[in-house]
Amino acid sequence: MMPPPTGGGAGPTTLERSDSTTEPDEDESPGGGEGHPDDEQPTGDEVGPLENLPASAKVTVDPTPLTEDELKRGRDLPTELVHRVLDGKYEEACELLVAEEGGEMVRLDAPELQKACILPFKETVEGPQGDREGAEEALEETSPERMTLRDGGDGTAEFLLDGSPTGMTLVRLDDGSLRLAARGLL
Repeated sequence: MMPPPTGGGAGPTTLERSDSTTEPDEDESPGGGEGHPDDEQPTGDEVGPLENLPASAKVTVDPTPLTEDELKRGRDLPTELVHRVLDGKYEEACELLVAEEGGEMVRLDAPELQKACILPFKETVEGPQGDREGAEEALEETSPERMTLRDGGDGTAEFLLDGSPTGMTLVRLDDGSLRLAARGLL
């Protein structure tokens, strides 16, 4: 399968506090809590921890069990993803993906994440070390005939390639859309 490679960009920077202290206040927890309006948001290829992203990028899974039609449609999504990448439709490929990390899930077609999603696809297919042949091999690996889904009964299903886990999960989001979810994409 050909999910976007992880980006190597630096995370968001932290602005200095006006009182010049570097220690958090007693009521602040490092990495947790709510962001301050003057904190920088990650841009383009600088995707930091998912909890720092705006609420518009975050999604949740609809826990209602998947229907047979959704499972059938879900088996086609990996092939559709690879087709979109090979056709240079990177933005449309990102519309099929969510990244999952530490219980948080974000849409990769959100404006804040789209560049970080598109660039690895583009480099994989078009870059100086472009691997179009590898991408075409991924198309064969993602054929629905080789993919099965193990239904989790909770709005998710695990993809199996020839019976082995792929690390990808089918999820139905709270907006009703089906997406491919993977850990470690950002």
